[in-house]
Amino acid sequence: MLSVSLPATPLTSSEPTPIRDAARLARKRDEQLVWLSLAVAVFVLAAVLQVLPGGRVAMVGLPDYPLPHSCTSRALFGIDCPGCGLTRSVIYLTHGDLLASLSVHRMGWLAALWIALQIPNRFWAVRYVRPLFSDRLSRWSAAAVLAALFANWLLLQCGV
Repeated sequence: MLSVSLPATPLTSSEPTPIRDAARLARKRDEQLVWLSLAVAVFVLAAVLQVLPGGRVAMVGLPDYPLPHSCTSRALFGIDCPGCGLTRSVIYLTHGDLLASLSVHRMGWLAALWIALQIPNRFWAVRYVRPLFSDRLSRWSAAAVLAALFANWLLLQCGV
């Protein structure tokens, strides 16, 4: 005769189970893979784009077909936003032109550095299920970069 013993207390939905843990880990790995893909895509796109003499951006070899302007603030209100120039700055950095990068956005190097650091961090997280840098550090560093972008924009508005 086959007997089955049941647990004394039933499992609640908050208790971890191997299936829930595996699903959670798969979701975390997928999330990290998305962030890794986005960070790599930034630099791949920056490598295949060029800044045209008028400041527009186009694919390398296709200068007659520039991309449309992407700043909603500039299009709607006629003023630059804190991120205006970041794309061009990262493109210049990717092509090795630091002076041109700094001329279009003083904080482009900081944004590019933060994105570049996401590549090993997210790769590690995909491989080992936890990032190199803690989630708290990632959030604080992102907030610091955004604060620097905003502070730079305020200084530019004051003429500094």
